[in-house]
Amino acid sequence: MKAGSSLRDRQAAVIREAILDALAARLDHDNPDDVAMPQVAADAGISLRTLYRYFPTREAMFDALGDHVVARLGLPREIDGPDDIASVFLESARRGAQSPQLVRAMLWTRLGRRARSPHRRRRVAAVSAALADVTSHLPAAEARRRAGAIVYLCSLPAWITVSEECELSAEDARRGIAWAIDTLVGALRQENQDQQDRQENQDQQDQQDRQENQDQQDQQDQQDQQDQQDQQDQQDQQDQQDQQQETTR
Repeated sequence: MKAGSSLRDRQAAVIREAILDALAARLDHDNPDDVAMPQVAADAGISLRTLYRYFPTREAMFDALGDHVVARLGLPREIDGPDDIASVFLESARRGAQSPQLVRAMLWTRLGRRARSPHRRRRVAAVSAALADVTSHLPAAEARRRAGAIVYLCSLPAWITVSEECELSAEDARRGIAWAIDTLVGALRQENQDQQDRQENQDQQDQQDRQENQDQQDQQDQQDQQDQQDQQDQQDQQDQQDQQQETTR
């Protein structure tokens, strides 16, 4: 029973993969809004009835497409830290350039954006998390604003927009954006380091002030103790003198 179930699962995975491969291949030359379910079924080599069993609507099919395209293009998923953001962008843009029509379909059409949304949310979260170490010196709202600028730069829409509106080649736009990301990250890191240095200097000054205050207090305590001892000695001497006088009488 388990062997049969495992075989069916593998077969289902193969069919699902064939459907999404066929849909992605369509998007290499067709607008998503023009793609029809019968076309995808025929391209995948399955019946329309089988297609509807896996994906009852076009929307459901496009919802599943995003992660499939990410895997198909080999787009990086992890960002190890702030210094990794530009390199991840460079690699994503390089791979996206291999399927320009597919990338544009995912970016500029309603169904394409729907398919891309889950991946984009993960990318936004990954970039924001990678920037946490260099934005920790900022108020939360300001950190979000600055991270938002870098998050947008680290995207395929930014790359295509810069290329088209600035009349740059895809490669020049790719490298220009990577430079901008690195520059902004470097500026954030320097600000963060400067803030840490100022805080360390302030902490050292506060510690020095506390030590000086403590030394002054210790000196005052010693002086007070000495004054008290002097007063006690004087009182003792006066008592002795009074006692001697009383004895003399």
